[in-house]
Amino acid sequence: MKKLYIDVKIIGLIIVIMLVVFSISFVINQQGIEEINKDIEGMKLKGETASVRVLADASSGTSPLVVNFKPLLLNVEGDVEYSWDFGDGNTSTETNPAHTYRGSGIFSCKLIIENADVEIMDSFNVTVFPNNPPKVKIICDTIVNRPAKVTFDVEAFDPEGEELEYHWTLKYPPLFGYQKEELYDTKSFAKTFIRDGQYNVELIVNDEAGNQVIDYEKIQVQKHQLEQFVNGVQGLITFHLPLLGETLWKIPFFEREVSKYLDEHWLEWPQVARSIVSAVITIMNFDYEPPIPKADLEWNPEIINIDVSAYVDGGGVVQPEAENTSSFVLMNNDSLNTAESIYISLDNPFSDEKGLNDTIAVENLTLALDSGVKSNALFYNGDYTNYKNSYYIEKIAPGDLENIGITVRLKEGAKFTKGTYYDNKLYVYQSKYLDKAEYVDEIPFTIII
Repeated sequence: MKKLYIDVKIIGLIIVIMLVVFSISFVINQQGIEEINKDIEGMKLKGETASVRVLADASSGTSPLVVNFKPLLLNVEGDVEYSWDFGDGNTSTETNPAHTYRGSGIFSCKLIIENADVEIMDSFNVTVFPNNPPKVKIICDTIVNRPAKVTFDVEAFDPEGEELEYHWTLKYPPLFGYQKEELYDTKSFAKTFIRDGQYNVELIVNDEAGNQVIDYEKIQVQKHQLEQFVNGVQGLITFHLPLLGETLWKIPFFEREVSKYLDEHWLEWPQVARSIVSAVITIMNFDYEPPIPKADLEWNPEIINIDVSAYVDGGGVVQPEAENTSSFVLMNNDSLNTAESIYISLDNPFSDEKGLNDTIAVENLTLALDSGVKSNALFYNGDYTNYKNSYYIEKIAPGDLENIGITVRLKEGAKFTKGTYYDNKLYVYQSKYLDKAEYVDEIPFTIII
């Protein structure tokens, strides 16, 4: 018992000594930590070098990634200049800058600080992962019978959970060469279709990172079942009428008398009557082209002179290649009628007459008309251009005009008889139906060699 009592006293003494040592050590370490903290807060340590560390609230993330940077300065006194290079081509001179990384990759952000005493640098790597585009699918009915209300919606999922923007474009079937479009900026919309045909819808979806996804869909709007039945019956009738009309038109007497009657009375009828007769002509498949009213065209000047004599020597030899241009204005003075399908040519389709003097109508001379946008050679390499391939004007509305240049070229070394050639003329056709001679005007011009 005495021995056991002694051991317990020894163990107790050892525990007391350990507690005293631990307390002394804790006090000493706490004082050391406080001293280090004072140094970090900016107190310059004697004999230590200045340094800087780049601190950031994020080192990785998905684009666009916003990172807030902060410098930690040790042993630096006085005013400091900051130069940040974020590694993606952008820089800053702020103390605590915030920067948005929009591309993906590993970027090394570098900081250089300097004052009158030091210039030191540190860097920090930022890893930016790509931003995934959203997945998009248009939801709508694609085949409907008119009239039909169609709801357009979209199944959209963004992997990063970003807000999405929706931009719809609904394109109507073309009508007389014009295609109507409607724009919507909502996630869904509804539209009632009246006209049949194929409608195209395009959806563009953008996420906050700038990713863009496009989806398309076609909507076929069909006629109502009753309309389809009626059209089927009409088709059976109209299938036989063109065959009957084509057969009748092949009979010379029938074609001649009907064409003569229509030619004589067409321009006298009101527009409603013309429309009705035109529909009958189309259904019956008659090969007839109605006349078009002739507009009152005028040209200025009345006589056009093209002088290339300066390029022709006393012996009539062209030195060097000659070219000169004059111009004239073709105006529609008519107050009602538009001059349509106008041809200007040196070739007269109603006779053997040609527009150039025979003496100069040789392969060494070229004559062309030019509007600044297009150019047509009416005489080239000794041949006249057929009137159907000559200078063409689609239409001149009442009061409008067209400025036309007329150019004569003489080949270098060619020989001509010097003089003024008056008897030249341009033939003007106002209609696309060139079977009526009354649609021809003539514009005289002279060529001086």
